[in-house]
Amino acid sequence: MQFADDTLFFCEESHSNVVAIKAILRGFELASGLKINFHKSRIAGVNVNRNAMVCYAKILNCGQMGVPFKYLGLEVGGNPRKTAFWEPVLSKLRARLNAWRGRFLSLAGRICLIKSVITAVPLFYLSLYKAPNCVCRSIISLQRRFLWGWGKEKKPIAWVSWEVLCKPKEEGGLGIKDIRKFNYALLAKWRWRLISEEKGRWKEMLFSKYGVDLECRQASIKVQSWWWRDLQKVCTEGEGEGWFNQQVVWKVGSGDKVRFWEDALAGRIPTRESLSRRGVIMNTILCAMCELQEETCQHTFIECDVAQRVWVLCLRWIGIVSVQHNAILAHFESFYLPQLSSRQNLLWKGVWATIVACIWEQRNSVVFSQGKIDVEEIIQKVQLKSWQWLKHRDPSFSYSLSDWMLNPLVCIRSYK
Repeated sequence: MQFADDTLFFCEESHSNVVAIKAILRGFELASGLKINFHKSRIAGVNVNRNAMVCYAKILNCGQMGVPFKYLGLEVGGNPRKTAFWEPVLSKLRARLNAWRGRFLSLAGRICLIKSVITAVPLFYLSLYKAPNCVCRSIISLQRRFLWGWGKEKKPIAWVSWEVLCKPKEEGGLGIKDIRKFNYALLAKWRWRLISEEKGRWKEMLFSKYGVDLECRQASIKVQSWWWRDLQKVCTEGEGEGWFNQQVVWKVGSGDKVRFWEDALAGRIPTRESLSRRGVIMNTILCAMCELQEETCQHTFIECDVAQRVWVLCLRWIGIVSVQHNAILAHFESFYLPQLSSRQNLLWKGVWATIVACIWEQRNSVVFSQGKIDVEEIIQKVQLKSWQWLKHRDPSFSYSLSDWMLNPLVCIRSYK
């Protein structure tokens, strides 16, 4: 891992690995003509025998350092759940406040310093570690005393509650950042980066170590870092699936990242069974279309008699014969034609999504508008909406609706 002129090497504890690192560094010297200062370099071990560390330090001709240690001003290897871990941050804040003591500062000036300086001092730590509640209270106490009690020996009077001051100016506050929420937002950014398009070695490491998916769910792993545990806890706080998932919505695209039926999108389809599971009082959880079984996603879109008739007629319209899988994910994955290119099959998946959407629209018509089940009407909507989607996706798609209704495969094959 490199940053500026600093380089960190990580390896498993063994004599051969240390010798290999020494050889790499010597090779770098010979190839570049630069000289590595081993006397300024340090070696640290995690759960490594002390005698072995002495031996490795002699091989590398460098000194030893303990764990935790500081790297780029941030403590690495410590326990962020302990107050002692945050003492350097609090000490730095107190020192900054003491440097301003004796200076005349107006209330507006103090507010400006709180926003621009005092809140920014712990930024590096807050962006990586979850601060304990006692640390947040200490930081808020320093901010409050600086705002209300500047230059006073006695305990100051807070004329307005801190919660009000932390509100946006439009809501009557001063726009001061709430440290706890600020900490949560900074930590949630790591999770956002995990599910975004950004690439990096750090993501590969987390995926390989914890087996996480795009929802940041993971396999059962006993040994986890403090950082990872806190990140999971922060993003899952709140009711239900957690505040982070409630604010994130997946948009279906190529389907190579979002697992439509396993990720958050499926969990938000308000079937009667799903609503009942969330605590919504329902008169019945039976399917609105057949009234024979529980209304789950699996039943509504695949197993229901109405859905099965829709799929049979749609496949007949398309002109193919296919085995109908009962599992939704398998059904979606089997909606693939080997004679089409990957780009053409992407459009093909769009037709599948249109069929599902039209089935759900018909279900809603039955529930909310006392509509009647009409399979032929569903098929006509599928034809119209899939054609409109293709026209919107690619303006060069020149086939008319009648062409699309007569031979959809020919239209898709022409798509390059």
